[in-house]
Amino acid sequence: MIKIEARDRDPEVAKLMAITLADEFVDERTAYYAQQDKQNRIEVKIVSRAIGADMYQPQPLLNAVAGTVLGLLFGIAVVLLLTWMESSYLRTPESVERSLAVPVLGAIPVAAGERGGAA
Repeated sequence: MIKIEARDRDPEVAKLMAITLADEFVDERTAYYAQQDKQNRIEVKIVSRAIGADMYQPQPLLNAVAGTVLGLLFGIAVVLLLTWMESSYLRTPESVERSLAVPVLGAIPVAAGERGGAA
């Protein structure tokens, strides 16, 4: 089965193009297969005619509103995720001892210039 799609600014022109192409293809194949042996022939026919379709109309206002809403939701989700990660992150030896219920044997000191250290 072959599906033919045609596009044009005018839906009626696109429909006419698809119908004409299908008719020409069937006529050409029928003439070709008429010269073949009966056992080598392939039946070519149109199963369904082209149907007109409405043209797509871009909706920039709807797209802008949808993009804004989705962007805000994504931004809020990122902020909530970062806040949750910040609050559950083990930052001090005391928080490690509280969370894991084991004593801390050592800690790596913060380098100078980081987190308010002396420059």
